[in-house]
Amino acid sequence: MRHIPSLILWISLYSSALLAQPNYVDGAGREWRQLIETQGYAWNEISKVGINGCDTLTGACSGTLSGGLNVDGWIWASYDDVAQLFIGVGVSPPPPIGGGLTVEINSSWAPAMIDRDGAGPDPGYFYRTFDARPNDIIAGITRTIIMNRALAPYVLDDFAADSQDFIMNNARDPRFFSPGEGIWMYRVNEALPPIPEPTIFWLMLSAAILMRLRSRRQPT
Repeated sequence: MRHIPSLILWISLYSSALLAQPNYVDGAGREWRQLIETQGYAWNEISKVGINGCDTLTGACSGTLSGGLNVDGWIWASYDDVAQLFIGVGVSPPPPIGGGLTVEINSSWAPAMIDRDGAGPDPGYFYRTFDARPNDIIAGITRTIIMNRALAPYVLDDFAADSQDFIMNNARDPRFFSPGEGIWMYRVNEALPPIPEPTIFWLMLSAAILMRLRSRRQPT
């Protein structure tokens, strides 16, 4: 019986490793890159030149951007992609025009999306990209261009009592970057092994323990 606890520990550790996710994965299976990793780029610097950068039509990225940011395998999100992300956390996004705005007092979606410190009681999906106390902000630029302006939606969480949280579309000159603004990027990694559902996991664990017990009871 002394080997069974170690078997349980091994399966538990393996399951935990599979379930760990470095970035937020939405309901469509898209793994969203942390915006804080991609700050400091204008739309023109992200768009593909040769083998480096991101295609402005498909969003497919390869190589590295100036400054050394590796974008291999990532997809530069369109405004519609980001709108679907917002819908998935329970908020209707503003229309895809510069200055579009969605406002709600003491929303549940703003704190759900923003992590203030990377730990503690506020485990949001994205680390904040800008600290404007009493506001926390995540912001990113998309590949969508309207009227020669790049759409850069951002989320603001005002954590003061009875305060207004909002999502707003900035219309950005594609030649310039904005401090505190990253790049909305995601990927779908089909090479990852499937993650067992909890019920399947416990069935596997029970079967492994039962097989171990039967092997020890068989006469030698």
